[in-house]
Amino acid sequence: GKSSPSSSHICISCDPGKFTSSSGEEECDECSSGTYANKLLAATSCTKCSVGMYLDTTGYTSRGGETSCSHCEQDYYREDDICYPCPEGASCDAFTTTQSIDVQKGYYRFTPNSTNFYECRYESACTATSNETGDSTCGDSNGKGPLCAYCSEGFYMDVSTRACSKCSGDWNDPSIQLLLVGMMII
Repeated sequence: GKSSPSSSHICISCDPGKFTSSSGEEECDECSSGTYANKLLAATSCTKCSVGMYLDTTGYTSRGGETSCSHCEQDYYREDDICYPCPEGASCDAFTTTQSIDVQKGYYRFTPNSTNFYECRYESACTATSNETGDSTCGDSNGKGPLCAYCSEGFYMDVSTRACSKCSGDWNDPSIQLLLVGMMII
């Protein structure tokens, strides 16, 4: 890619971030949004930014005339080619997208497309620390339901430990429960 200004008889190489598909054009064209030209001299086309890449200075995939693309850095996530700060209750490594945001321990996320993370009433009930949503956010805590606020069957919420604890004793034995119900009827 070289151009020749209207009153000149010499060709000039296109600047980085610009191109011309044929020599002898009057001026070089700026690379369009989402593309870049990083050749130091004579670019004949622009290169498209890879998925998950953006321009360092603006946070967009790239804007016209750019010479390179970069990825969203740690503590940021990408949505619609814009990098946003990682929300409270979430963890964002480099290259994170909305769907791959990790949930921090003690927080709950309802859906994979949500950027809202809610603090669990019982921190120990929300134990997942990966890209989990809904009841999966509860991890192996035996919690379930919104914000892991309910305990799974056979467990109860121990208010002193603020965690789901296994019911103890034989009270869970169906024959004992039937006997107790029978005694209450008599």
